[in-house]
Amino acid sequence: MIKDQEYLTKKTSYCLDKAKKLGASDASVLVSNSVSETVNFRNQKLDESNRSDNLAISITTYIGKKKSSISSSNLLKENLDTLLVK
Repeated sequence: MIKDQEYLTKKTSYCLDKAKKLGASDASVLVSNSVSETVNFRNQKLDESNRSDNLAISITTYIGKKKSSISSSNLLKENLDTLLVK
């Protein structure tokens, strides 16, 4: 599930714009995308092979001196809207 730079940038921009519209005086967004692969050998033979993909977003908003942070691995628009309103 590797995402391209444009996809990640759009998600970041959407969250920043939405936070500002909802009254945040400042906001920061971190979107991360990583892939991990593990290969195990036993007695010089392939024993196990695993691959995992991780896509996550962390949003920090400020209203005056109050700070709120939340993160999720669900980057669907509906979920982002819910995270930013709560």
